[in-house]
Amino acid sequence: MNENHKPLDEVGKPPFSAHDFRSFGLSKIAYIRAVTQGNDTAYTIHAADGKTLATEESYMRAQAIILQNDLIPVALH
Repeated sequence: MNENHKPLDEVGKPPFSAHDFRSFGLSKIAYIRAVTQGNDTAYTIHAADGKTLATEESYMRAQAIILQNDLIPVALH
């Protein structure tokens, strides 16, 4: 076992808090959300914490920007 990881405690709770889990991958993950602007659809790129990073006119361009910036695109369902 890695010394940075602790086993479940006696009550079965993981050694990480909800905040710890939200922080994992924060600087590496991005997602795309379609937004309506008037009669047009735009695509916003968001960091894992929900912060808007950019807005693009096409989904493909938004994906390309994520990859060009060494981020990992994730799908939201």
